[in-house]
Amino acid sequence: MERVRRWVWTGVLLYGGLAFLWHVQQPIAWHPQLDAKENLYLAESLARGDFGEEPFYRAMLYPLLLAVLRWIVGPDWLPVAAAFAGLAAHWVAAGCVARLAERMWGTAMAGSFALAVYGLNPVLLHFALEPLDMTAAIVLCLLGFVVLRLGDAASNVIPAVWRGDKPSADLLKKTRTGPVAPSPGRVFAGGILVGLAVLARPHFLPVLLVLPLVLAAAPMGGRLPWPRAALVWVAAVVCLAGFGAANHAVGGEFRILPWQGAFNLYAANRENANGKYFTQTVFHAELPDGMNPARAEAEVIYARETGEKPPFSIDAQNAFWRERFRASMHEDPWRFAVLQLRKVYYLFHDFEQYNNKTFAYHKTRSPVLRWNPLGWGVLLVLALGAVVLARPRPPALRGWLLLAAVYAAAMGVYYVSARFRIPLVSVLAVTAGGWGVFLTPAARARAAGLRRMAAEVFPGRRGVAAVSVMAVAAAVVFPPFFEARDTRTFIQDEMLLANAAAEDGADAEAMDFARRALSRDPSRQDGLRIFLVSAFNLALEGKLELVGAGQWEAILDKAERFEPRDPAGYLVRGVVFWNNGQQERAVRQWVESVERFGEAGMSSFRSLAVVGALPPEQAQRLADHPEARALHGILR
Repeated sequence: MERVRRWVWTGVLLYGGLAFLWHVQQPIAWHPQLDAKENLYLAESLARGDFGEEPFYRAMLYPLLLAVLRWIVGPDWLPVAAAFAGLAAHWVAAGCVARLAERMWGTAMAGSFALAVYGLNPVLLHFALEPLDMTAAIVLCLLGFVVLRLGDAASNVIPAVWRGDKPSADLLKKTRTGPVAPSPGRVFAGGILVGLAVLARPHFLPVLLVLPLVLAAAPMGGRLPWPRAALVWVAAVVCLAGFGAANHAVGGEFRILPWQGAFNLYAANRENANGKYFTQTVFHAELPDGMNPARAEAEVIYARETGEKPPFSIDAQNAFWRERFRASMHEDPWRFAVLQLRKVYYLFHDFEQYNNKTFAYHKTRSPVLRWNPLGWGVLLVLALGAVVLARPRPPALRGWLLLAAVYAAAMGVYYVSARFRIPLVSVLAVTAGGWGVFLTPAARARAAGLRRMAAEVFPGRRGVAAVSVMAVAAAVVFPPFFEARDTRTFIQDEMLLANAAAEDGADAEAMDFARRALSRDPSRQDGLRIFLVSAFNLALEGKLELVGAGQWEAILDKAERFEPRDPAGYLVRGVVFWNNGQQERAVRQWVESVERFGEAGMSSFRSLAVVGALPPEQAQRLADHPEARALHGILR
């Protein structure tokens, strides 16, 4: 068994390392986008000692950890260091899953199986390599479960012996001494760890609140006395009070949780909500650094509908959004009910719903993740099969599944997108670990042929029932009912990659991704801007042939559709017009840029000098500037 575990760990470490090496070669690894970019911005702010002047809008434990990491590696290396830290956290979480599965199923092979399906899971690896808070929250929660000895039960030896497997030494020790209940210190420490998971990701709050009830009432390693189980709540008070004290110190208000939840509750259930991910209804040409798009939208709608002026009262905003949620629910109960049913279906469906990124798109780009069949659907089918096959079932299974149900219900009130669902993968992996128990005697029987092996895995009626349940589950979770496999979000992924490449200076790559996005939506303004600016930069480098046949003529149609809103946009649009023989339009673009942006529009002013649209004395003063010489080289 130890040899099997070593081989599995070798595969998990090697696979994760290869995924990391490919990831760090991509521009988006060095220039993360959306929530990941916001986390890095918050980390920079915390590292500078800038905590803002209001209570924290979102959970801040993960940005705080990033700020510590920034102090160690510096700002330039922070994105990649965060990716490696996420990978390390994923490996620790995989070890916790293996330990929990071994405890629940009573055999080391169950732990090895769970380690394999969790550690090699491409979805988990994909999110672990992004500077996002969910992986950190998962590992904190799982460490808390390990400290709490979640899943221990001496009667677990029954299924292990029933299947002919050798129980682990740890389990044999417990059968002699009885279940080892966690000490009060361990219970408190476990509660602190789960409480920290809440501070990293508030989705875990319902799990923290229900955990003492599970420890006291469900067979999770022997029922704990109520006073001892309640120490988890004491730990929760310590963690949440700590966040409240931080809020009071920063913003003068004692708030034990971030205050973004009220608007998200409304946005996830409002009319036209899809239940899968947040969809913007208010678009911003530009957002200040670190500004959350959802918060920006909330403030615009709140100001428009109430007439209030900033700064807004947090309590008034939250009360407004809670009332809007109740109103949307009561105005059309049927719509609300159908939306919740669709969320349930999306929750169980194999497709990883969009959340900043669409996993299906990025999986196909990665040579490491592309061919890996592991995913939600496969794990769900395996977990259900393990539950049906197990006789008797592990005593800890009920409590374990109850915690999963509580998390899923709380998540379903909001969005069932991929990033919010991945904590449940640990539950599926631990449950699927039962296959390590069932496959061990089958491996011993392989000399007798496939029929004998199948009989060991799927014995009698129980085997028929397991196969039937797994087949029905597969028929539900894989087909694309109710637009479950929606690929319309792929344009967002292409724009994220285009933005990252542009920030990295990889203009050819940025232009390529922008071109792909524009093939889906030719009017997409951010795509047009990146394409045109990247083409301009390539022209300065003498690489305009990368644009395609016809070069400047080939991008005139994009310049026609583009509506510039910044100096760079005006400059580039003017250059495209000039090089296509539309000199008057080009001059108007540059003049408008100078008039609108002043000193910031100096590049357009130099363009006017290069083409002779300024008085000679002004043109002469600008002619020797390096940018003017570069412009002279591309303005034909």
